[in-house]
Amino acid sequence: MMTSMCANAALLFPNLQEGEAKKGFYDCLAALDCDVLIVFGKDDPWCKPAFAKKMLQSLDSRHPDRVHRYVELSNVGHCPNHEAPQAVAHLLSVWAGVASEERQSACLMEGKMVLKEKWGEITAEERQSDQIQVSFIDQLATVFVG
Repeated sequence: MMTSMCANAALLFPNLQEGEAKKGFYDCLAALDCDVLIVFGKDDPWCKPAFAKKMLQSLDSRHPDRVHRYVELSNVGHCPNHEAPQAVAHLLSVWAGVASEERQSACLMEGKMVLKEKWGEITAEERQSDQIQVSFIDQLATVFVG
């Protein structure tokens, strides 16, 4: 599964979800029973990488057989699939091409990967939760939103 940018709207409106307990967005992530690929634009002014960090922390609570990865795209904002379609297509192709049972040890990319779009270059980098820089303001935002 790849989170869509529309799914991130649930960060702002967690109580609009259907269900008996009306779980919050992060609780729903923790309940996912599938592998997850998260792709964020590093320059997104609304869903900053701080939210990806919180998403990864929620996903960490799942069964250890479930894999989740986070890839950050430089020079990309809120809609990676529109702003960098070649890069996103490449990442999805690699992710889908790895058998589910091999994703735990598989490498999506070696270090940083430079990808070309019609408008220029972007850099894709797989990051772990502890590698995501979070400012004090962004940390506050993740507490109050979602």
